[in-house]
Amino acid sequence: IGFNTSVDAGCPYPVCDWTDTELERIEVCFSIACNARCVFCHFDHTYNKELEDLYFKCISDLANSPIREIGLATTGEPLFNKTKTFQFLDNIQGYKEISIKSNLLSLTPEDAQHLVDLNNKLKIQVSCSINGIDGKTVSEIEQVPVDFERLCKVVAILYDGHLLTGISNVILPHTLYQLPILKETWNNIHPGLGDIVYPLVDLSNRNNNAGIVNSSKEWKEYFNGRDVKTGLDV
Repeated sequence: IGFNTSVDAGCPYPVCDWTDTELERIEVCFSIACNARCVFCHFDHTYNKELEDLYFKCISDLANSPIREIGLATTGEPLFNKTKTFQFLDNIQGYKEISIKSNLLSLTPEDAQHLVDLNNKLKIQVSCSINGIDGKTVSEIEQVPVDFERLCKVVAILYDGHLLTGISNVILPHTLYQLPILKETWNNIHPGLGDIVYPLVDLSNRNNNAGIVNSSKEWKEYFNGRDVKTGLDV
């Protein structure tokens, strides 16, 4: 279910009765708001309160539905309104598996511990996007002030609580030098984090994420004649 259309164009979430559904998993994409403005992201995160209300109406209904797995997906920031999101999690009756894809910018260490504590009654899995290995880089790429020390504490708590499944890191041309030291740096921040970090390399220099390099052929073509630490021509 994606909340990325205008209410005026028709309600994107009709009143649903989930009582007899045969669905086992559903993902809800909160694509109406985000607390970051990542330079590579092509989504429009314009805030719309009516759509936010519809989103929380939907996940509140799902909280007491027979659907076992609920994904809070990443075309926006599912913890943009963390108060309402935590209310949703606190109010779930019975066992459910909840997956959250987040930039974690809104969370405090206390919030992270709350998620860990909730994991006693739910199965919560968190994957996050942190686009850099220091506060300066993350702030520049995500275009918001980032308390990197607090962010690292949040990540460590989620990892030690067995909630964190992965850290994605978009590498851009000007941060290519961070690629060879990515795992080592995260392991130095907190032991084990380097094992779950994975780079998404975008060499397109465009304001979207369409230029991610995947094939070994593209890698060889790119690095031929370039300094691997800086990405610059040599």
